[in-house]
Formats: sequence, structure tokens, C-alpha cells
Amino acid sequence: MKQLKIVQADAIKADSAGRFDLVVVNPPYFTRKKGAEAFFGAARNALRKRGRFLMVTPMSHWFEEHLSQLFQKLDVKPCGKFFIVQGRS
Repeated sequence: MKQLKIVQADAIKADSAGRFDLVVVNPPYFTRKKGAEAFFGAARNALRKRGRFLMVTPMSHWFEEHLSQLFQKLDVKPCGKFFIVQGRS
């Protein structure tokens, strides 16, 4: 790795289309499906081609079902009481 730049931003408000090789999120817990779709759609749009998405969550069922529509090669692995979700743009 030649250079690492860390940016903390609001995924929905940030104008970051296609800027990042890696997006790491700690998602808020949504009460509405539209909020979740907007959040993860923004994370997907922020990735460059072949970029990677990483997330840790205590529940994986909803994410496995819905994120497979946004990310290629979605992979969910248990890690203690949590799950690590990884996908590619």
C-alpha cells in the first residue's frame, strides 16, 4: 500500500462518488427500509471500480438479502457475537 487516507463522512451527505478503494461502515440501526437503502447505496457509489466494502454487524440476515443487490461477491463471516460483511463494487 503506497498511501492511506482516512476520511470520516456521512455516507448519504458526502459527495464522494467513485473516490474510494475501501469503504468501512458501522451502520446505524434503521427503522425504515428506505433509510438503509440510501445509506448502503451511498456507500456503494463511493467505491471505485473493484473497490471493497466492509461492515461489522450483530445481525446478518437482512444485510445478506439486500446487500447482494448492491455488491458483488458478498461474503458474510461470523466473528464472535458479530458478523463481518464484505462485498466488492
